[in-house]
Amino acid sequence: MSGVVEPVATPGGGSPQGPSPAVPEAAVATDPGKRRSRPAKKTWREALRRDWRLYTFVALPMIWFLIFRYLPMAGNAIAFRRFRPGGSIFGDEFVGVRYFEMFINDPAFWNAFQNTLILGALSLAIAFPMPIILALLLNELRSRKFKRIVQTISYLPHF
Repeated sequence: MSGVVEPVATPGGGSPQGPSPAVPEAAVATDPGKRRSRPAKKTWREALRRDWRLYTFVALPMIWFLIFRYLPMAGNAIAFRRFRPGGSIFGDEFVGVRYFEMFINDPAFWNAFQNTLILGALSLAIAFPMPIILALLLNELRSRKFKRIVQTISYLPHF
């Protein structure tokens, strides 16, 4: 036992990785003058016919996006039209940004805008770090049972 590993002979000759190739390596190399032929491109109909089961998985999310993301965008046209009850849902005449100007010039708008900024800043300063602080405090607890109970109670409203 000298520690040298000798190759194991395989039946049929050749190396342990498999029999030696019958064609020399030089003959296997491709001729640089010849171009490989590409497989024919499949049309989307052939792909749909072949993989229709996979495309059915996409159908539900596409329908959801169509109904809840794209369809409501049609309602944006209402903001630029004069609406009269009993008329068309998209209004009768185009008024442009008239209603936006009225809204911005209203003193109640600036009060609401200020309140929104204050609530956003307080939310960022107080509500954002609270879960991190709770996680750090729970990490310092020694009682696993109490820690699990507090985690369950604090995570339960999310479900």
